Amino acid sequence: MMINTNKDLKPSLFASLTLNWVLLLLLTLTAVMLSQLNMASNILIMLALAITVIKSQIVVDRFMGLKDIEFRWRALMLAYIVIIPAIIVIIYLTATNI
Repeated sequence: MMINTNKDLKPSLFASLTLNWVLLLLLTLTAVMLSQLNMASNILIMLALAITVIKSQIVVDRFMGLKDIEFRWRALMLAYIVIIPAIIVIIYLTATNI
């Protein structure tokens, strides 16, 4: 089994991936901290979904490496990132007993 070490990656790529990983952790911690606040559930859900969309964008562009590929493939992934949270918002806002 091959183990990937830091020596296998270019320093700038390693720094970029590390920075993006730290950003994902900070966004996750932000979502956790927001969940502990006493705020209206509508606002909390919208903020959580916004954080999810931002995190998904980072994963698609940076970790999956789709930032510099043909637009239609990137658009497909980005559409998924927007459509699923939009469906969740529509369901939540139209539900009567939540």
